[in-house]
Amino acid sequence: MFCAIAFVALVLAACGGGNTPTSPGPVPCPLAAGANAIPAPPDLLYPVANATAVPDGNFTMVAGYGSIAPPVAQLVPGGGGATVTAGAWGPPPSPLPSPAATPRFPMETLYGAAIPPLAARTAYTVQVTVGTPPCQTTETAGSFTTQ
Repeated sequence: MFCAIAFVALVLAACGGGNTPTSPGPVPCPLAAGANAIPAPPDLLYPVANATAVPDGNFTMVAGYGSIAPPVAQLVPGGGGATVTAGAWGPPPSPLPSPAATPRFPMETLYGAAIPPLAARTAYTVQVTVGTPPCQTTETAGSFTTQ
């Protein structure tokens, strides 16, 4: 009988079930009060991942996302220089530019964003800031290199 009581007391103490209050550990971001889980970045379809010889601006970038347009994209040059902001997301071009990747999920809505002039022969990373405070992060949607 003593062993059973000692075992229960040990289990309760190990799980914080004793008489002393325990402080809660940090709450993972998606579970923070009032916060939403951080969504995935848009699915960049054009230019395709790691494409080379992409026009140096004045084209429409295409992405797949949910029913609400993705956040505005920032094109960050790899060797330094000014970050370029893409235009607001709207309808994609028809027909889609070629080559374009296939959406990861069949229920994605396709969007297009105008890309202003870019530097020639430059690698760009397409980044978006997703989520809502306090769960907000900048994610990479893809990258490409201009001609």
